[in-house]
Amino acid sequence: MTYKNAYRGIEKIHIAEIMLIIGTFLLSMIQALFSTIDFDKLIEDTGTALGIIIVIIVVIGMILTIAADIYNIWGLKIASLDDSMFYIPFFLSILIIIADTVIGIILFITDKSVINLVIDRAEEIVELVQMVVVVVVSSKLAKTLNGTSHIKKSRVVLWIIIVNVVFSFGLGASSLLTDAHNKVLYGISEALEIISFIVYLIYVDMTIKFLKKN
Repeated sequence: MTYKNAYRGIEKIHIAEIMLIIGTFLLSMIQALFSTIDFDKLIEDTGTALGIIIVIIVVIGMILTIAADIYNIWGLKIASLDDSMFYIPFFLSILIIIADTVIGIILFITDKSVINLVIDRAEEIVELVQMVVVVVVSSKLAKTLNGTSHIKKSRVVLWIIIVNVVFSFGLGASSLLTDAHNKVLYGISEALEIISFIVYLIYVDMTIKFLKKN
């Protein structure tokens, strides 16, 4: 194994992404439940057992998302030992966590939803930067290992990410159009984002296997 640190780091990044997906799904599920059902009435009808289950699900979701952040930063740090480019998302991720914590305190005090929106967009940008760095560095490492096939896969994944960015920009520009156009572009953007993320996860898994073999 030539790039042991890159292998170990990207493997941890991959695990972090999976934990984040599961944690986000659990929290989103509970949030959707609260938005459609009267929680107090639900507890009255079903008893406290359901309430305890919901609390457990929320706690598990929060633990997974926090663990995902820690694992992601850890993975980026390890991978940076083989390529310093990993330091870019490493420092950005730390800054976002600090900013998210500070903003969380501010929102608790002032409830400024605009600030929350800004930090959400910043998190999306950092995630995008990390995806690009992982793909670009993986391609660079594959080049030194004569991994022609992996380089081609890297280019395809990179183009998928670029297309997703273009459509996300189109979604922002759609604010000048009608509500109908907004909904269409939003649907397209969300679908592309999900597809690109799935492709990225598959690509990261292939990268881990490629680095392990070489």
